[in-house]
Amino acid sequence: MNLVTPESVKAYLLCSTQRKIVLQIKKSRSWQNKANNSFRCEVSHSIEDEIILKQNMLESKRDISRALDTLTKRQKEAVCFRYYDNLSYSEISTKMDISTDSVYNLVSKALDNIQKSVQRKPKFQAAA
Repeated sequence: MNLVTPESVKAYLLCSTQRKIVLQIKKSRSWQNKANNSFRCEVSHSIEDEIILKQNMLESKRDISRALDTLTKRQKEAVCFRYYDNLSYSEISTKMDISTDSVYNLVSKALDNIQKSVQRKPKFQAAA
C-alpha cells in the first residue's frame, strides 16, 4: 500500500477536520430530526389516547346514570347512603329501618343491576 505525502500538511489537516465537522453536523441534524419526529408521534398518540379516555369516562358516567335510573327507590337510597354518604351497613340499616342483611341484599342487587347494564355496551379502546 502506497501512501501519498500531501504537498501541504496544514491544508490536508484543515480539509480533513472540516469534512469530519460537516459529517458530525449532518449526523447530529439527522438524529435531532428523528428525535423530533418521534416526539411528535408520541405527543399525538398521547393526545389521541387522552381524548379516547375522556370519551370513555363520559360514556361510563352516562351508562352508570342510566343504570341508577333503573334501580328501585330503596336500592337507590341504599347505594347513595353507602357510596355517596360513606355510611356503614349498620348505619344504613338504622336510617332505613331495616335489618343489616336486607341492606347487604339491596346494595348487592343494585350493584349487580348496575354492572349488568354497564357491561352490555362495548367500549372504545385506546391505542396501545
